Amino acid sequence: MTGGAAHTVKYGSRFQGEAKCRAKEKAVFDDFLKKWWFILSVLEIPIFLGGLVFFNKTFWIKGLLAAVALFTVVSCGDKGSNSVNNNNNTNDNTNDNTNDNINDNINDNINNNNNTCEIDLPSLDPGYFVSPNGSETAAGTESDPLDLATSFSNTSPAQPGDTIYLMEGTYQGRFNVEISGSVASPIVIKPYPGRRVTIDGNGGQGEHILNVSGDYLQIIGLEITDSDTNRVSSETGSSPSDINLGGGLGVFGEKVVIANCVIHDTAQGISFWTPSVNSTLHGNLIYNNGWNAPDRGHGHAIYTQNLDGTKTISNNVIFYGFSFGVHAYTEGGSIQGFDVIGNVWFLNGASIPDEGGIKDNCLIGGLQPVARTLLEENMGWAPSPENRSVRFGYGGNVDNIDFTFNNNYQIGGLSFQGNWETGTIEDNTIYGSVSGADMENDFPNNVVTTELPQSEQTVFLRPNQYDANQTLVVVYNWENTDQVTIDLSSQLTGRHQYTVHHVFDRFGSPVVSGTYNDSPITLPMGNVPPPQPNGLDGTIVPSEDPGVSFGTFILTHHPCKE
Repeated sequence: MTGGAAHTVKYGSRFQGEAKCRAKEKAVFDDFLKKWWFILSVLEIPIFLGGLVFFNKTFWIKGLLAAVALFTVVSCGDKGSNSVNNNNNTNDNTNDNTNDNINDNINDNINNNNNTCEIDLPSLDPGYFVSPNGSETAAGTESDPLDLATSFSNTSPAQPGDTIYLMEGTYQGRFNVEISGSVASPIVIKPYPGRRVTIDGNGGQGEHILNVSGDYLQIIGLEITDSDTNRVSSETGSSPSDINLGGGLGVFGEKVVIANCVIHDTAQGISFWTPSVNSTLHGNLIYNNGWNAPDRGHGHAIYTQNLDGTKTISNNVIFYGFSFGVHAYTEGGSIQGFDVIGNVWFLNGASIPDEGGIKDNCLIGGLQPVARTLLEENMGWAPSPENRSVRFGYGGNVDNIDFTFNNNYQIGGLSFQGNWETGTIEDNTIYGSVSGADMENDFPNNVVTTELPQSEQTVFLRPNQYDANQTLVVVYNWENTDQVTIDLSSQLTGRHQYTVHHVFDRFGSPVVSGTYNDSPITLPMGNVPPPQPNGLDGTIVPSEDPGVSFGTFILTHHPCKE
């Protein structure tokens, strides 16, 4: 249904397939009667002359003949469906198969209860299809898909405005993304609707699993990982010879969007470098990246530098791993122009096999001045107010220019280092200590305390910019109850089919699902264990599990079509 309008599916175990078959039968039956009614009518004359009762017998014979013909032409089985498809054109075949695939997948992933409702299905945009078993000489259709390397290369048939759909499965290797869209028409790379697509860099060549050099791209909804279980080096430094993990993404192209990807167990989550001007990281889950070494843990969730334009880092969930969360640092480059908005971060560094590896969730600072940097509406959690969380500046001798730190909510310390020309700190809630700034006298419009609340809950809901059917849910459960009630009325109106996944298990079973009908929903807390680093099971210890006290969830919702 490429380029077509949205379609509707009824939820239920068998309804959609049977309804579609019934519709085909009715259409063929009507067509049959239109074409053969005259012949059947002619048969009435000898039937009548033979002394048969006109009305009943002729209708009986017509029905019998029609039934025989219909069972020859169409049935609910595969053979009959093929017969009908052979009488239609290729586009109809593609549309029917596409609808079946999307419908089946949404049933698999959303219909986790006995409630039913109709929803609008997504339509496929113009583009090309890719499969783990695709070919470089393929046409790029759903029945003749390309291989991944060709679809990303300079010889790809994809043009500005196209979408590259990755069919379900695991794509093994490391890939260069060389294609480019345009300012008005980016190329979109994403899974076939609802499918899980994994790119596994184990055994591949190159520093990054996806090395993104093309401009004006949107890479959405992929799982990027490396299944190599060797996570401990005997060498110090950042380039050990005994570690072959691939970095998740290396982003160099201009105006690139990386959105709603799950990036875990790589050497470094995202390397977000200076040439990638005005690019965005949004809604990604980034965890357990890096490796351990004799000197320290290595590999950050996001390592970034910038000079021109503004990089946006928003709505990401960044946790565990072997070193820092957001690491905007340089020695000889530049760290100017960042909008860091609405992210959730906690316990970065906890993947190191001990309890003392906690690093900053976000560091903006280095040996060059920080400028044009905004941190706003970010949410941080830690087991104690004494833990590290956010740091501006690095060392005491750098002359930094400016920063803005507004409307953030965090457990853990806030630190300012170096010299600053100017800064703004407004409307923050900080359950932790602050060093390097006189909050009481210079920045009074903030809540700063080391006493944690003991009652009620604090809940944040953040819509997703690149998926209108997805909302980030963040819960500070100050009462440590086993479940919390969530009011979704600011996000949803009317009936919606929904699922809620904990970020610890994005591809697993939802913690809750159902049909929303303008009433609050109830979320269980603390029932999903933390994901352990691949190859180092047990290094996330019980004290590094938020349990019932804190949870981050992905709410997926589709409006019911009444």
